[in-house]
Amino acid sequence: MKQLRRDFLEALPGQDVTRFKFVDETSANLTYTRRYGRAPGGRQVARAAA
Repeated sequence: MKQLRRDFLEALPGQDVTRFKFVDETSANLTYTRRYGRAPGGRQVARAAA
């Protein structure tokens, strides 16, 4: 992997690679996960073991 990164940087002479933006296309967006659990009326949500 390190060699692939080196090869990538060497293939871009004169480019300011610090300005590149990389997009993750795995569709994993953590903002879509619930922050609070749901439980039937009158019951508490079971907590995950730590």
